[in-house]
Amino acid sequence: GGGSRPAFSKITQQIQYERGAGKYYSLLMGREFQPGRFVILLDFDNKVEGDSKNGLDLVDNLNMDQYKAPKQTTPSGGLHYLFYADADQAKHLPSSRTGITHDGVKYNMDVKLTNQLCNCAPSKIEDYGAYKWVNPSKLTKIPHLPTELFDMIKEKPRPRATPNTTTTTTATATA
Repeated sequence: GGGSRPAFSKITQQIQYERGAGKYYSLLMGREFQPGRFVILLDFDNKVEGDSKNGLDLVDNLNMDQYKAPKQTTPSGGLHYLFYADADQAKHLPSSRTGITHDGVKYNMDVKLTNQLCNCAPSKIEDYGAYKWVNPSKLTKIPHLPTELFDMIKEKPRPRATPNTTTTTTATATA
């Protein structure tokens, strides 16, 4: 770490990535890297924002290291974990999601799947920090997204509208 958090919201011009400069690297999420396997990023942010708790608290609550997934530290001290979603899971996952509720508590955790980017090592942000793989050998054996994590991040079914049922009474006039 080091330095203050960059003010990304104040960037007025896109950073120019020069071909071959080797400064910024990203993995494209949601791609089928093996038949029926789609890579997904669980991004736990090291911040408290509004009524959302620090994503690192959720890492501890879920004991994320038990899954032996590729793990990366981010410049802000957050954590990235990579899993693969099978074809059936992928149908029920959002392309991206910001904020997760677990056991009734909101956390700063993001999900990145379809066409989302995972910045990764050896990328670094000048005067701030770098992305670093904690266990790079795990990149060759990305684990299946466990059911308990899938259930936490999948799209919730939308409530279906109930048809309006109105009772019509007919008055009969008698003379």
